[in-house]
Amino acid sequence: MKMKKLISIGLVSVSVLALAACGKGEESSKGKEKGKGKTEQVLNLSSLTEIPSADISLNTDAEGSKMINSIYEGIYRVDGEGVPQPAGAKELAKVSDDGKIYTIKLREDAKWSDGEPVKAADYVYSWQRTVDPKTASQYAYMFEGITNAKEISKGEKPVAELGIKAKGDYELEITLEQPIAYFDRLLAFPNFFPQRQDIVEKYGKDYATASEKSVYNGPFVSVEFDGPGSDTEWAFEKNPEYWDKEAVKLNRINVTVIKEASTAVGLYKNGQLDQVTLSSELAQQLGNDPDYQIDAYANTSYIEMNQAKEGSPFKNENFRKALYYGIDRQSYVDNLLAKGNIVSSGIVPQGMVKNPKTGKDFTEDADTMIKFDKEKAQEYLAKAKKELGKEEISFDLLAGDSDGAKKNSEFIQSQIQTNLPGVKVTVSPVTFAVRLERTNKGDFDAVMGGWAADYADASNFLELFKSDNAYNRGKYNNPKYDKAIEEAVKNGTDPEKRWENQLEAERILMSDLGVLPLNQTVTSVLRSPKIKNLVTNSAGAKIDYKWISMED
Repeated sequence: MKMKKLISIGLVSVSVLALAACGKGEESSKGKEKGKGKTEQVLNLSSLTEIPSADISLNTDAEGSKMINSIYEGIYRVDGEGVPQPAGAKELAKVSDDGKIYTIKLREDAKWSDGEPVKAADYVYSWQRTVDPKTASQYAYMFEGITNAKEISKGEKPVAELGIKAKGDYELEITLEQPIAYFDRLLAFPNFFPQRQDIVEKYGKDYATASEKSVYNGPFVSVEFDGPGSDTEWAFEKNPEYWDKEAVKLNRINVTVIKEASTAVGLYKNGQLDQVTLSSELAQQLGNDPDYQIDAYANTSYIEMNQAKEGSPFKNENFRKALYYGIDRQSYVDNLLAKGNIVSSGIVPQGMVKNPKTGKDFTEDADTMIKFDKEKAQEYLAKAKKELGKEEISFDLLAGDSDGAKKNSEFIQSQIQTNLPGVKVTVSPVTFAVRLERTNKGDFDAVMGGWAADYADASNFLELFKSDNAYNRGKYNNPKYDKAIEEAVKNGTDPEKRWENQLEAERILMSDLGVLPLNQTVTSVLRSPKIKNLVTNSAGAKIDYKWISMED
């Protein structure tokens, strides 16, 4: 049964300030156990988006990753210091001297929610399923350093030849084609978690589309989830079969999709939510609230342009440059976004990785910042119009449908149309699931998108725009860029050469403006002081609910 709706969203007419006036003086009915003074171990959250997929092999978004990280568990789990620690494994992996063979002993007390043991074969099956071209996983590319993964993804080799083998029920042997500097972090990433073959085959295309259509090995189990892309309420409950259940204090987590940030804030002030994500406008208004917090993540927001679509003006480099020079990104950050946001200098975010020799930040070494220049933008536009044989150029900008997303896309629209005469932009706000589906199909002109780090390495951003990467939805293509990325992979054991390869790739991408980086975002929230032991990470699963407790 679905949990009762917090509020009828369509009937909301009370202002945030009026709701705030009620404050938290009224104790939430969910805040205390009846007849007791003890805080109930229930966490109530809001989400800005639906979950497009809860399938380990198919998930691609941050909200889905939070869910998967809560209800499943992999070989490692990232701790509060951002360090991968044994989880499904009973100890850290033994790595061969050449860095290519990982031997992992799994804990024998790990179980699925139906009581079955988690075995090595579950990892083997899961990884094989993800790289199998029939699955069409967009994250298959992350497995490419594993022996034969690339060939399997292309349909050139059978999945059985993937470099992961079960050595009995509780030991894995993983073979890499070359050392991967960040491989331990991949072992903590949701797409590398185990899956039960019998369950996947039992439900077929309906696998993981509802809570009852999977089994779980994480600290929580999924309940009341009724469908990817459409369900607006779901929950997690403590998993009684979890090997480390004594460390799990929460009994339940309720999540409700609320796209109007002002509505969510009102519910928070009334004590019906324990945490809400703020729009940029509300973050500016509520920056002095005692419950206001900023979560910093390694991410970049950008505009991706469809360079493969017939008649696309984005095939023209001068037009791409006209757009970029014509957007005042500093004004965008200062006037629309919350404090802590910064203008991006490239696709790789600031503060994520440093030069292995000098310690300088990647963005400082790359030195690719492009500043707003209306005059230069119009010069590029004049060249583009001449080359395209057009005096007027129009395109559609696909964007999110939340309050903040609408305002952001409208600002970009205004900047382009004001600073670039003859360019017309329409904005199409859609749900996250629809936006993801359309971009995956190439059904867009340009799209407001972004990427949050799966692991703390420049490759996680740079590999997105290789010509053969499934995430390169705009189909940017430069052989020199591809070569720089490939050289970085080959130089996995030489940090300094690898660094130079990655810098070269960043500079090529920004010279071509194959994508238009806008800003590096922070997430502004109102978070109840009752929430204790929340773990946030700058990369990977952004929030880990495993250790949270609710305390007065």
